Amino acid sequence: MAFLVNYQSHQGASGEGILGKDPISLTDNVFNTTATSLTLNGKGVINYGEVQQENFVRMLENFASATAPLNPTIGQLWFNASDYNVYVCVDVTNANVIAAGVTPIQVISGKGWVKTSSLGGGGGGGGGSGIGNSARQSVLSGPTGYFGDSNFGGITGSTSVTASGTLTVTAANGFASGGQVDRIGSITNPTWTGLNGINGNKYLYLDINADGSCTTGSTTSKPIYKWGASYTPVTSGQFTFDIQHMTGVVGNGSTTSQVYRVFVGEVICTPTVVASIIWYALQGKSITTTMNPTPAAGTHVIMPHYLGCTPKASTIVLTCIGTDNGYSTGDTVLNPATQYGGGYYYPSTVGVDATYVWYSVSNANSFMIPNRSSPLVMLIDPTKWEFNIVLDRGW
Repeated sequence: MAFLVNYQSHQGASGEGILGKDPISLTDNVFNTTATSLTLNGKGVINYGEVQQENFVRMLENFASATAPLNPTIGQLWFNASDYNVYVCVDVTNANVIAAGVTPIQVISGKGWVKTSSLGGGGGGGGGSGIGNSARQSVLSGPTGYFGDSNFGGITGSTSVTASGTLTVTAANGFASGGQVDRIGSITNPTWTGLNGINGNKYLYLDINADGSCTTGSTTSKPIYKWGASYTPVTSGQFTFDIQHMTGVVGNGSTTSQVYRVFVGEVICTPTVVASIIWYALQGKSITTTMNPTPAAGTHVIMPHYLGCTPKASTIVLTCIGTDNGYSTGDTVLNPATQYGGGYYYPSTVGVDATYVWYSVSNANSFMIPNRSSPLVMLIDPTKWEFNIVLDRGW
């Protein structure tokens, strides 16, 4: 005979409680895996002990996974292993609702979740930093190379590109009364097709659906990222992201409509096939390829940064890999000076566009750094240092 399991927060005849918390009917001799994120058992089920212990472990770890737990209930916690934040489920009946006081809501796998670091305390501002990443409108996670560069795979020479592994992306849709409104989605081994017919670039994107799934797409229109919405192109297929208001829209020729769209890379096409693939950096940050020795005097260095937009912040990083001027292995100097003859020292600056970062070293000397233990400025030994440029899109 079946029996009922009741939620403490079930909405009874008085109208108090939470909708969607109806009692669960458990059938004799059967495991129930669809009512909640746990496995429940009816009377008479054999070997239920192992399942019960696993339930305890899942609750202990707060359902830790890069994917949201299935069949959540309002109030359930989930540790998101992709961004190292704890979320609480606030909505299971209508994925588009934004309830007052519980925003910023994120629709993940069709359910409403809120990052706990954005609740209470600091005025509900929007996402908070928590213990993880607070980047919006970006690829949160995906396969990376040795130095953390995006390495989603794919093969040139055909009219399609298939990435390997799982990409987790987040798209922004402005702010609500309690803070930011975002949607997170993921997709495994996504494929983009129809990547031919032009001599030039096609930009690859993922549209995040309400259930957290993603749909691939591409466009020949380079995405626009700008401050403010004073002018937004309505050109068909043109994506424009308003950085200040954190909203993205796409044109249809006469007007624009809001979309949850994240650009993840671009391909360079010939009329027949894909010639090269560029994947964008995770979380709006990138670091260039390491150079050792550091760039020599009188050289010009240009490197791709893979941000997919023009960065607004940069830092030149020298990392010691030996001993030099009192420095030891692992010590770091940020934005070292450079010397331009006559004893004058200037700060290091870089140039950037949406694809590349470049730096010119003076004809006189390479880099000048403060001595580690005395008030002197010294030339480096280029063989004892590694050179990188760290870039941030600035929003």
